[in-house]
Amino acid sequence: MRKAFLVRVLLLAPFGIFGDVSELASQVGSFWASVGPEGINAVLSIAVDPTATATLYAGTDGAGVFKSTDRTATWSSSSAGLTDASVRALTVDPAVSAIVYAGTPSGLFVSLDAAATWTRVPGLPQTIFNAVVFDPASSLTVYAVSTDAGVFKSGDGGASWAPVNAGLSEAAAHTLAFDPFSPSTLYLGTIQKGVYRSLNGGVTWTAMNSGLDDLHVQALAFDPSAPGTIYAGTSNGGVFKTVNGGARWDVRNDGLGVIGSNLVSAIVIDPTATSRIYAATDDGIAISDDGGASWTNRELGGVINALIMPPDDPATLYAGEGLVPVSFGGLVRSNNRGVRGSWVSCDSGIRNISIASMAASPTGALYAGLFGGILRTTDGGATWSPLLRSGAIIVMAIDPSNPATIYTGSAGFGVNKTTDGGVKWPPANVGLGNATVYSLAISPSSPSTVYAGTGGGVFKSTDGAASWAAANTGLTSSTVRALAIDPASNATIYAATDSGVFKSVNGGTSWASAKSGLPSGSVYALEIDPSAPGTIYAGTSSGPYQSSNRGSTWVAANAGHPPAADIGFARDPKSGAIYAASDAGVFVSPDRGATWSAVNSGFATLSMSALAFDSAGTLYAGTSGAGVFRLVLESPDRPLVQGSRQHPPPRSHVPRL
Repeated sequence: MRKAFLVRVLLLAPFGIFGDVSELASQVGSFWASVGPEGINAVLSIAVDPTATATLYAGTDGAGVFKSTDRTATWSSSSAGLTDASVRALTVDPAVSAIVYAGTPSGLFVSLDAAATWTRVPGLPQTIFNAVVFDPASSLTVYAVSTDAGVFKSGDGGASWAPVNAGLSEAAAHTLAFDPFSPSTLYLGTIQKGVYRSLNGGVTWTAMNSGLDDLHVQALAFDPSAPGTIYAGTSNGGVFKTVNGGARWDVRNDGLGVIGSNLVSAIVIDPTATSRIYAATDDGIAISDDGGASWTNRELGGVINALIMPPDDPATLYAGEGLVPVSFGGLVRSNNRGVRGSWVSCDSGIRNISIASMAASPTGALYAGLFGGILRTTDGGATWSPLLRSGAIIVMAIDPSNPATIYTGSAGFGVNKTTDGGVKWPPANVGLGNATVYSLAISPSSPSTVYAGTGGGVFKSTDGAASWAAANTGLTSSTVRALAIDPASNATIYAATDSGVFKSVNGGTSWASAKSGLPSGSVYALEIDPSAPGTIYAGTSSGPYQSSNRGSTWVAANAGHPPAADIGFARDPKSGAIYAASDAGVFVSPDRGATWSAVNSGFATLSMSALAFDSAGTLYAGTSGAGVFRLVLESPDRPLVQGSRQHPPPRSHVPRL
């Protein structure tokens, strides 16, 4: 083992893989700490250390990699240096288990210290990688499979790579498997082009699709006891089987339960009883005890993204769930060969929830809007309680005169309102309908006046959302992503839309364009400086812009800020510093937008969705995939200030409450 590791180090060191891992971004202020809530959007990939099977890795959709060293009893984040938090593939080097590969939508990453730190693999394109496979005859030979760029091969343990795509005809490569009876023979599953075979280690490829009615191949698995017997899982056609090395495929779906697309994303064969096969589908796990002739015992339900069996324990299975319409995703385990009732959750410590919005109350409560409801914490994130089950809660607004009154805007459900602090949430949609509500604003001088920014323009209520009326005259863009009310003149309102900023000086009766100097495209967030109401900040796809004349003209205010979309602002009530949440993390400006610095140390992902200061002056950040994080600032005794915020259209995760 030690010799093999030294070989890897000598090979990889000249290419800069082995060495210091830089911070994702510079740190200003304190360290961000995860405060939950527990739960998972989706587990996309799982890997087990073949030399120490108590160690497992889980790749999530939005929170990077998690690691367990106690057979999934507990998990901890292991994503330092991993700049893409959606991990589609995980593979452990069979000879040197400290080496782990992670495939993401933006490239392939490698860790040389058992996932403690990660670096991008040089010599490969920064595109989607779905699989990494080691040659069973020599672990120095590695194949990496990219949807957009095909197959790459390394003969020196990952130090250098070369494409091996001759004959693939621009096929979208997805999965790769070695023939256990002929290690130089490989099979490649592709999207839209079916199965290809190489008899020479990837030098050339030939299509092997006779009888394969669905050419979208998601999974391949070899029967280790029967040469030439292979199973293929497809996107729409279920399972196919060949007994002659791919010369002819036959469908094997009897009892599989063709539901929806009948997607089969993974196939696992029991090595001690090879007629027993497990198929991960879009409706749970199906089991066959007769080599695929029939399928029974469907278990779990919902989409199964990943399925593995430890090499030393064929009775144990791990499954990664995700994007289930009425539940969280998660990681589950069976210690009894997958039989019904044997599956248990085993994801304690994995925090992989997407936050859609946040709001902080003067009472000390913090509300987190999810893609499926609302959670509340009253102890800084130590515990969370469910309040509302609904669609995606895109925005929340708390009545400044009565914190028990809270409005929510959601995707396809309009507005809900509670007047009892979250016990009951009746709809408040008369005149509004079940619109998608992207933004809400409450008039400080008249809290019964509420504005809603929707996919159909601005609506106004003057009776606390009992009824609504359109207020769109002059508003030429229908989607309103953020609203901000001038604190010095509550009749003046700004609307951030998909075609810039609009301004009303008469309480929404009419609107005029106020986008001179802004880049074309959407504006996602607005923030008015309370000490100088003529100064406004706009979050665009090119970073922050500033107006010092109430929106008449705008200039870029992004020195030190990358060209990333700002989707929310929050203002430090003591210092006046502005925080911006973006797709590249959180940035702070202490000088009214003149300069910005990153504040990202400790995040599991840099994809932000919301910011809010609580009543104690603590800043919270909501993320897309990694839950809520807290940053304790220098003076914890600050009053509440919330920035107006909005963000791009909601993602499709729908967690369970």
